Amino acid sequence: MTNPSLYVFSLLRAAGQPGAISALDETERERAESYRFDDDRSRFVGGRLGVRQVFASRLGVEADRLCFKEERGHPPAVTLDGAPLPFAWSFSRSGDLGALVIVDEGPVGVDIENFRPIPEALSVADLDFSNAERAVLQGLEGEALDRMFLVLWTAKEALVKANGEGLSAPLRDFTVAATPEGGRRLVEGKSPYAPDDWVLYAIGNGITVFGTLAVKAGSPPPELCDFPF
Repeated sequence: MTNPSLYVFSLLRAAGQPGAISALDETERERAESYRFDDDRSRFVGGRLGVRQVFASRLGVEADRLCFKEERGHPPAVTLDGAPLPFAWSFSRSGDLGALVIVDEGPVGVDIENFRPIPEALSVADLDFSNAERAVLQGLEGEALDRMFLVLWTAKEALVKANGEGLSAPLRDFTVAATPEGGRRLVEGKSPYAPDDWVLYAIGNGITVFGTLAVKAGSPPPELCDFPF
């Protein structure tokens, strides 16, 4: 089993490449045109192009031979000339930053968030966090509250993405805890969120960018890879 490959890259830089939009498929181009603001459109284009370029480079094929499928309730998939590929992958973006993780054997999930004040942190936690997680947040305030919220939120998001679920997943039914070393771990939950089944890795610098990568227990640690352009 090989290490999960993690790519972190600038969405605007990716979108600034010549012919960026034309490199996308028809559905992606239509979605790009639906964005009202130029920066939002560029970030979307950069994310879709980045995913294509990483896979094309990894496989040694032309990017237009790849097709990406993302359906609610299912992990994202990729095909080459219509044939399914065995890779599992997950993508997240926040602001100008994109994060893509690829593994030979799934499942896998990743989520990143830029640091920002979150005045609704406790209100969101009341809806989506477990009792233990809410108790941790209620003992904090200011930036400490915002940072802990992002630690817990990205961990929960990475886990539900790894299971092919969205925000409709039972987020309150499992508990994530931050470790003294700055990591995070799943401490309570039932299948498919049993603590023994998952390992969580902190990504980002923990100051301006927070993120979590979720892989099945027994997987090797992630390897940070260079973006292929």
